[in-house]
Amino acid sequence: MKHLKIMFATEVFKLVIYRIYYFLKANISNLLKGFDMRIEEDKHARFKRIVEIRTNRILKDIKLISNLANRSHYEYSDEEVRIVFSAIKKELATALSAFEKYASKGKDKKFQLELDK
Repeated sequence: MKHLKIMFATEVFKLVIYRIYYFLKANISNLLKGFDMRIEEDKHARFKRIVEIRTNRILKDIKLISNLANRSHYEYSDEEVRIVFSAIKKELATALSAFEKYASKGKDKKFQLELDK
């Protein structure tokens, strides 16, 4: 009899857990609304938080690339170095132009003829 009571209690416990699980699964998005702290974050604070993380990651990776310059540990050609830094410069220019595009949005740009000296 004692064994049946334990078995019954276990089954009831499982049933309760399953019901809680399916309730949470169905309603998780509604339950999380208002609890996400980043919702309260304004656009500039979010930009600052993310840009600091990404910039520090990029700077760390550039330092790691510079470690590869040690010829006693690595072998490379001048052409390979040129290709690597060309790719980095190209991507950096693309990122900068994206910021310039949004900075100039809404402003009327006038044509100016600029001659290379």
